[in-house]
Amino acid sequence: MCNPKTFNAATTPRRPSLRAQQQKYQSIILDSATALFVIHYIYNNPSYLNPWNIPNAQLWIAGFIFIRCAIVFYDHLVVAVIERLFKCKVLPTREPGAPPVRYVSLDSQSIVYMSINSLNEYAFVMRLTHYLWHGGYQHLVQWKIEDISIANTILALGIMLVSMDLLYAPLHHFLHLPSMYPLIHKHHHRQHYPVRGYLDAGNEHPIEHMIGVVCTWFAVLTAEMLLPTCRLWLSGNAHSPDLVTKGGGVHAVTVLIFFNLHAALAMLNHSPYNVNFSMPFIGSTKLFGKENRLIQLTERVPLIGKRLLFAAAALVLISHHVAESFVHPTTISASSTLSSTAEPLVEISTDAGEEQKKKKRQQLKQALLGRIGSPSSNNFVSDPLLVDPLTKEPLSLSLKGPILGSNAGVRLTLKSATDSERVFEGRSDAYINLLEPISDDKEEKTSVASSPILSSLLTLTPPPVRSLVANVSSNSDLEYIPMRDLFTSPSVSYAYERGWRQGFAAAGFPGADKEFELAKEYFAPVIAKRRSSGEDKVVVDMSCATGLFTRRFLKSGEYDRVIACDYSDSMLTEARRRIRTDSELASSNKKLDLVRCDVAKIPLKSGSIHAFHAGAAMHCWPEIELSLKEIHRVLAPGGRYFATTFLGTYFQNVANLEKTSNGGNNVEQSMQAFQYFPNVEHLRDLLLDAGFDGDKVEVEAVGSACVIIRCEK
Repeated sequence: MCNPKTFNAATTPRRPSLRAQQQKYQSIILDSATALFVIHYIYNNPSYLNPWNIPNAQLWIAGFIFIRCAIVFYDHLVVAVIERLFKCKVLPTREPGAPPVRYVSLDSQSIVYMSINSLNEYAFVMRLTHYLWHGGYQHLVQWKIEDISIANTILALGIMLVSMDLLYAPLHHFLHLPSMYPLIHKHHHRQHYPVRGYLDAGNEHPIEHMIGVVCTWFAVLTAEMLLPTCRLWLSGNAHSPDLVTKGGGVHAVTVLIFFNLHAALAMLNHSPYNVNFSMPFIGSTKLFGKENRLIQLTERVPLIGKRLLFAAAALVLISHHVAESFVHPTTISASSTLSSTAEPLVEISTDAGEEQKKKKRQQLKQALLGRIGSPSSNNFVSDPLLVDPLTKEPLSLSLKGPILGSNAGVRLTLKSATDSERVFEGRSDAYINLLEPISDDKEEKTSVASSPILSSLLTLTPPPVRSLVANVSSNSDLEYIPMRDLFTSPSVSYAYERGWRQGFAAAGFPGADKEFELAKEYFAPVIAKRRSSGEDKVVVDMSCATGLFTRRFLKSGEYDRVIACDYSDSMLTEARRRIRTDSELASSNKKLDLVRCDVAKIPLKSGSIHAFHAGAAMHCWPEIELSLKEIHRVLAPGGRYFATTFLGTYFQNVANLEKTSNGGNNVEQSMQAFQYFPNVEHLRDLLLDAGFDGDKVEVEAVGSACVIIRCEK
């Protein structure tokens, strides 16, 4: 923005004091702990960086570049307006003839901090626009032009500016405490005379930057909810569930104005221009300087008072985390445990007695058990389809956890009918784990899937190296099977619908929508027959991944129950997240189960399924022969199996690399990256060996390496 005079001050090297060394080590510990927390949080909440579910990395990066360019443009636009429109002069320290100011260049630490902050800014912009687009909390954010009023514009803007400073003032003062200043805020004051606008404003410790982001969220949420809440209290309807009042809340345009105004003031506060911007109670444009009246008040508060004030202010730091939960509030439904639906519960009045609540809860629980299960001959409630994957015996079902008044899921416990020690668990808001019982001694080798970090690292290495690393590992209990464990990595789950699956078109895959239509068309006759006889219409989506086809089966309305299965817990977690955030599925009354299992040990009753789907999956099944036999077992007479997979030619380079790394010899099948099906005849033979009749098996090659399979039992 400006190139002031500079000078180089000669410095004499000196030995750092003991206090300086302690601060250095404290800073390293703080930065390391912060980095670990951020990595852990993003690892478990990848949607933080992509709330809009941008489908591929290219678009996400393009959006990031657009935001960076927009910030640079806005920075220069603000300067142009100040210089030409308002004719503002530079500060006395920058006038011609004034002593030269100390100008500090950007060091490597500053570049790292600004890079991290730029990613957080991008996430903030996406989350804020996503929040506004969905109307905020209970649709208190107005969008229509006719909804603009003095309350949700001028008054709301003032509330945002004041509330942000109310929170930032004590937090900023906390950063100036002697014990905290060297660790966080000192870096921001490297440039005593800021001149670079945004570059100096954004050159701060990531913790300080996050505090600013949280303060912005706090301001938006305060303006959004304060006016409607006050109106309801004044009108005597403080307990009304409807906070929306005409002209209440905040208008989306006001939030955008506030965001741009705040950005402009932050840039000007780090520029060489002498600008005055005054508002009642707040002060001048130097919002964070001594002219700020809130900071003047803070200076008069005793130290204990400051710490108590900071502790109270820290409670709102979670506001930016809970903001996204306001977009799609969820409620537990009477059938959302083992088989999820969206029918709302009948809420119990807060005035009802405890006995009435308990009675109502028991009634709902019994209705729930009756809906998702059926009494067996042994007089216990069991699921009509799910069984023990090993013994194939029915599983008794019990529920534990909140039924009413909570967004938490219900804990499910399933016990084998013949072996009480075989107990499985799950949650209605996650998935049912039928891969292994919780009572197992686990004498078998532990899968790499149980170590997410190792799984993620191995995902980034070539398939032969993955196998080699796992097989020569010093951990004798470690087992890595590429076909199975590749997709247990959260990074693969995150990327699956963000470019990974779309790349299958190169092999001739027709695309998810077309594949779904082909499967639905093939299942149509058997589904129509069950509909005419009044029987349940169930479809199984094996190796469902992130629920790409699961969601389509649910939305079609053709099936009463959808059972989506996968070996990978990270895939099932991503599938549940996508289902939960899909507004169309939120209003569906169809049953849904997400089940973790092994396709070679399918936990379904024999002869119980009439529609079985496996999209782009068979090449990832280590025990392909046993898996196909299991599918034949669970299919009812006349039941149909529809699948797509790759021919081995698509993975020829991978296969050659494996062979080369193995001294020119073929790699053992269990250590291959994928199943390399040589041709359609080989696939047909596998299906015949599994028990399917030859005249009811159709294997069709499409494109260069795609295969579509249709089988009927």
